[in-house]
Amino acid sequence: MIHASRSRALVASAVRPLVADQYPITLPNEYRYAHLSLALIDAIYSIGVHYEGTHDTVLRYARHQALSPYHESFSTRPPTEQQEPLSHLLQQYDMWGLEHMASTVYQNRQRTSSRSGILKAEAIRRAAELLDRHQTHYFQDIPRLIQDQTFETEFIKIPGQGSGIALSYFWMLTGSDHMIKPDRHIVNFLARILGLSTVSTPDAISLLQDVALILQADYPLLTARALDYAIWDAERGSSKIPR
Repeated sequence: MIHASRSRALVASAVRPLVADQYPITLPNEYRYAHLSLALIDAIYSIGVHYEGTHDTVLRYARHQALSPYHESFSTRPPTEQQEPLSHLLQQYDMWGLEHMASTVYQNRQRTSSRSGILKAEAIRRAAELLDRHQTHYFQDIPRLIQDQTFETEFIKIPGQGSGIALSYFWMLTGSDHMIKPDRHIVNFLARILGLSTVSTPDAISLLQDVALILQADYPLLTARALDYAIWDAERGSSKIPR
């Protein structure tokens, strides 16, 4: 990447009109999921596909469990007694089996990779088991986990999760305002602005975090998460690249 300060200035200049046009940026419904299971399903199924299908997959699980999918607020989470504990998601796998979950509950047999990937339904089970081992069942459990390097190392070992993009998105869906999802839309946008062939995942994350801080001088409610969404939404309007 070119000099960091120059990169920040270029990106800030490019996104300022976009932020000004949308500010305060309204996040979509998936950022107010009412249950941790829905955030996990969304994070894993959303990689490399058009998002509308992912949203339908999440809602199928919610209907299967008779869950109201959304909380009333973006800034707070429902009390734990109003959330489905993540253990209930694992119980569905124990009760019905992987094939039934993929074909009948999710009605989505996408794989983490077209070559040697596993079913995304299986990746969800493995991720849920990992969260269970770390005693994480509710949104309120997330803050103590988000900086846990052991958890991150174990998560990215799940087939198809090596890039860390799904994990970053999971943090966003569970309430982190400081994370972004450095998918192809975001990376391609940054590379185009900076005149590069590509931008690494760590550079994309740190760059948008820095730019959000710069723009907060004029837009105090702007977060890295909101900036990520504004760019992604604009890019998908002019591109066929899936999120």
